[in-house]
Amino acid sequence: MVQEHEEVETALSRALLRLLKYFNLLEVNLGLSLSFLMNESDPKDTYSSIAKMSLDRKISKLMELVEAEPRIDTSGIDLHEWTQRAQRARYVRNAFVHGSWDVLPYRAEGPIQLSLPPWIDEDRSEYSNHGLSVRDVEEVADEVGGVYGQFMHFRQKLEI
Repeated sequence: MVQEHEEVETALSRALLRLLKYFNLLEVNLGLSLSFLMNESDPKDTYSSIAKMSLDRKISKLMELVEAEPRIDTSGIDLHEWTQRAQRARYVRNAFVHGSWDVLPYRAEGPIQLSLPPWIDEDRSEYSNHGLSVRDVEEVADEVGGVYGQFMHFRQKLEI
């Protein structure tokens, strides 16, 4: 079945917005958690230093702080596995945000074409230069949502 161009674009836009929402919520909550862990008495004092950190640096800093504080409950989450998933979420987010999109509605199996910019390693991306379905993009958004959900489960244990 051939989907109409506008239908595909609308569904793609919804899926991309979900992906961005989950990623942004992850990054905001990671920063807020770091600010608390870095300076519990005055978390706002750390905002300027956290604002300068890349996501990879924020994740590394979180791991340093958690490993240095044995009282932090990490049960129910493998933080090292979560770190890998969060780094993949960042890579996927960058690929989907910085890539060039084209909708080819007559390509029924994968009407969405994503081409990555040269600074993103296309060899690592299963998304580049072949057809994606709307469902493929929704699954990526769900994956990023899962990374966010896992972090929020962990953050609740921090009692911030």
